Amino acid sequence: MASAAFTTGKLVGFAGAAWLSGTIASLSLVSVPAVTKSLKEDGLSAAHAVKVWRNNFDFGKGLAPPVALATASSLAFCGWTARNTRATGLKDGRLFFLSAALTIAIVPFTIIFMGSTNAKLLSLAKKEELTASEGQDGEALLNKWASINGVRSLLPLAGAVLTGALILA
Repeated sequence: MASAAFTTGKLVGFAGAAWLSGTIASLSLVSVPAVTKSLKEDGLSAAHAVKVWRNNFDFGKGLAPPVALATASSLAFCGWTARNTRATGLKDGRLFFLSAALTIAIVPFTIIFMGSTNAKLLSLAKKEELTASEGQDGEALLNKWASINGVRSLLPLAGAVLTGALILA
């Protein structure tokens, strides 16, 4: 059972899920708060603030789904490989499949729970200037997005924790 491919799959799954969670969380814990602080303290315009968010969004959109897919594929491989083992008292294969599902769940979560907020922010980011009302809406949307995104970061974190527990079992 402890083949090199299985061991590599577990490590890739664990590291990928942990990295993905941290990358997603950093936007909510560092990037958006820095932008909103600059709105209030440094005179950053709301139009520029939503453009900075859009750039982060575009980079994340290009990076997170492929990493989530590669990580989930690695964990699904482990699930298939461990489908008949019971080192933890439960079928380990099912738990690896659960880790895979938690990690790739960022994609439907984004579509379902963040889609409308993303669309509103992207619409504001297309404008050169924002009215005072649009600027207030933009700041509120950035804060809302950061909160929802913070919740989203917990999905791959749960996948990483479960994978770590399986590695240690």
